[in-house]
Amino acid sequence: MLRFLSGLLRRSAPPQSIPSTLAGPAPPLAEVVTAHVAIPHAPHSALPELPHAAELKAWLQSDTFPPYSLAELTADPARAEVAALIAARGDPGRLQTLLEELLGRPAPAAVDRMLLAEAMLKRGGFEQAHTLLLEAAELPGQLGARACAQLADALTLRGEFAAATAHIERALRAAPDAVSVCLTAGSLADYAGRPQEAVQHFRRAVGVRPLLPDTHLALAVGLLRLGQLQEGWRSWVRAEELAGEYSRESASPVWDGRALNDDRLLILTAYGFGDIMQMMRFAWHLRAREARARLSIQLPAPLATLAADTGLFERVYIGKIAEDLFDWQVTMNHLPLLLGVEAPDLLRFEPHLRVPATRARQAQAWLPLRQPGRLRVGLRWRGQPGSFDFKRSIPFAALRPLFDVPGIDWVSLAEDASALKGESAHPLLDVSGHLGDFAATAALLTQLDLVISADTSVAHVAGGLRRPVWLLARPDPEYRWGSEGASSPWYGSARVFHHRDGFDWEAMLREVAQALREYRNGA
Repeated sequence: MLRFLSGLLRRSAPPQSIPSTLAGPAPPLAEVVTAHVAIPHAPHSALPELPHAAELKAWLQSDTFPPYSLAELTADPARAEVAALIAARGDPGRLQTLLEELLGRPAPAAVDRMLLAEAMLKRGGFEQAHTLLLEAAELPGQLGARACAQLADALTLRGEFAAATAHIERALRAAPDAVSVCLTAGSLADYAGRPQEAVQHFRRAVGVRPLLPDTHLALAVGLLRLGQLQEGWRSWVRAEELAGEYSRESASPVWDGRALNDDRLLILTAYGFGDIMQMMRFAWHLRAREARARLSIQLPAPLATLAADTGLFERVYIGKIAEDLFDWQVTMNHLPLLLGVEAPDLLRFEPHLRVPATRARQAQAWLPLRQPGRLRVGLRWRGQPGSFDFKRSIPFAALRPLFDVPGIDWVSLAEDASALKGESAHPLLDVSGHLGDFAATAALLTQLDLVISADTSVAHVAGGLRRPVWLLARPDPEYRWGSEGASSPWYGSARVFHHRDGFDWEAMLREVAQALREYRNGA
């Protein structure tokens, strides 16, 4: 199931000075402004004066599939405290003590067994939770349906799609209007190559919970996969509006697409690093239409220099913006809707990222001198730890067929030196000490003949620079990489490799190794 709100978390960074590369009609200097992140607190409505009632009511209201009632949770003081600790990710020691008390009773209630499974999932104990959820899945009614839904969600994240599908089908029969069930069912239909069916599930979720950002984002992604870009952008913008994106950084009015002339416009960004780099292309679309507009952008610190190097922005803000200096504000994902961008327009300004010549020369010094007749290939085989690790991070042992290809000088594109610790002998050159931000990564990529990457932000850097990049897609590939075929409508220099018969990295890497031999022989 998509986790929209986690992608909206802001990042802050220490002050730094970042130069700008000037291009075209852009302002003469990109000033980088660093500020602190402020997290707003939502006010509480009037709540029953029962122990933990406030926390539990908020939990039930935010849950996309609440099988419990407030009365049921507060009927037993220990149960109420357990549920409150789960909802708030509270003291694990206290939670363990209470759970032992509940489950040590002569006949523990079904709701208590389900809460134990919830606790295990929250604490990352999948194997323990898996056993408990399998038992809970046999329960009648909403509790059994929730257990099936949570099993399906957890198994999907682990790439165990066949098992996940069996559980989500049971959950759909028992709770067809549960939002989390609809979202997971849509994700699994997408994986199975049924994007139209996926969109139907997402539309149902929107109909059930029209004020929940997750449902609109899921629908947006489904529509973008189908190439229905304008409707997809509308759903995406609705998700951002509901998530409060336009109340975070500026009190300026939201730009509605009118002529800007020389007005000051703040572009807001969210989501992951790769998402931001992918969408940064639309700032070029905006500049082409609004040559005199004074553009600024707000984004996470690791992307600040890369944004400044485009020459598009008067100011680059890191973190929350303290002053209100703008005539308008707009999110990056709102731009293609306002500018009427369709599929044929996506590559119009490629490459949309830039590397100054001085930084490219600096990166050249990080590498040994080129040897005649050999290729330099950069490799990124894993992403940052997170929800999609099982599906996008490649076991290091599976990379061995690549290293058997002769005539290749390999460069690790991991910015963390620990990525290679504990691995047996390999040919990868570690330059992680130089990769302090994405501008440094971009400079390194200019010195390589080819980039091979799992579905990580490195692929977006390479694609944004129009450097040759081979993308090793997840088993349930994201919309930008398509479900089949070797090309991507988002990056003209990308070649996409897909899992063919189930989830099998080793089979994919054998295919990539053969393609690399052919690439090497043709170079």
